[in-house]
Amino acid sequence: MRITVLKHKTWRIPKIFQKEWDKLDIEHFGREIKDKKPKEFVIKAQIGKEVAGFAKVRLFLGVGKIREIIVKEKFRGRGVGKALLEKAEEIFQKNKAHKMVLETGKHWKARKFYEKLGFKVSAILKAHYGGVDFVVMEKLMK
Repeated sequence: MRITVLKHKTWRIPKIFQKEWDKLDIEHFGREIKDKKPKEFVIKAQIGKEVAGFAKVRLFLGVGKIREIIVKEKFRGRGVGKALLEKAEEIFQKNKAHKMVLETGKHWKARKFYEKLGFKVSAILKAHYGGVDFVVMEKLMK
């Protein structure tokens, strides 16, 4: 047996494996999943000519994930982060997502911000990125 490491963006799953993947859909989800391609978006907030913040989001199999969100320090507390998350939620709703998910530091200020917007802790990730405890937070879609 030979194991090879390939760069992710340069390799696609061969069609023969697609049939195997389809069988696993039925085993795992009870049905074939037609659209397995994730959708990714970058949402930009701009105040005047300056970029105030952005969010990178991903939609996959009904779950909208906030992958990254950052607001410049001088614009924090002015509704920029809330507006970015509201736009993400709008995108997810249009694409029939059933929940939103994100990760943040267990003791970070951002956690309280997300809680105010309806996110709830669903898991604790001990000694996660950089050895710091993180939490997974979820918000069910309406």
